Amino acid sequence: LGSTLTTEEPVCLHCRGSFQLGETLFTTLIGNGKHGYFHRGCLARSVAKDMEGAELDRLSDVKSVNLERRQAFSIGWSAEAIPSNAASLQKLGCGAAPRGMCCLVAGEGGALTVAATLEPSAALNLEYLSISLKVRRTEGREPLFSLDPVFGEGNKINDQMQLKRFEPEWLAGTSVGEVMFQADYYLKELSFGEYDQPVLGMRSAFELSEDDGPESEWSAREWFVVRKAEVHASEDQVLIPHLRMGVEAREQ
Repeated sequence: LGSTLTTEEPVCLHCRGSFQLGETLFTTLIGNGKHGYFHRGCLARSVAKDMEGAELDRLSDVKSVNLERRQAFSIGWSAEAIPSNAASLQKLGCGAAPRGMCCLVAGEGGALTVAATLEPSAALNLEYLSISLKVRRTEGREPLFSLDPVFGEGNKINDQMQLKRFEPEWLAGTSVGEVMFQADYYLKELSFGEYDQPVLGMRSAFELSEDDGPESEWSAREWFVVRKAEVHASEDQVLIPHLRMGVEAREQ
């Protein structure tokens, strides 16, 4: 770009307006050896517009790559993936399955029965529950999933791939293992600012790094954690799960 004085009457490439006699024009090559002209303010707005367009193109390319990877690695949860309660009841040898949402009702001697419910807070998924109880009964712990870094030569982290770690290992391929993976991956997308934060006060890694300045170097990982887990009983002995969860970030 250059600056010159002229008495001609060219048109500004940005606003298509004319110039005052003797006004300073800012010029740029527009092809075939020809020059285009800008007002001072229009030049800044034009550059900003070009930068915005380039950024939109970059984001579009990133979105296309991410979409391809999501399809290739089956990333993304949908309601269609929720196991059917009817199928679980059939496996358990129960009779006719209630339509819609199901709940558990406590009976005499510790017996449990499955009943229909219209109350979302009492509803549960029988397959998720049975798998989680199996982990507790056989392993004496809660199910765990983590996306861990993969190390290559020289103990260098492979920034293109991560390792799915299930505890216990047999959770891999189950509906519980799958929903835990999808939730963990979504949390990582939130931490990188891929989506708007769903909880007031929750911030992405980029927002947190701005507090420390561009020269700071740090790394951290985030986990879903269970803060409190209880089972309440209503007056008619319907068991109501009460769960409070949180997200922890630990600097490494």
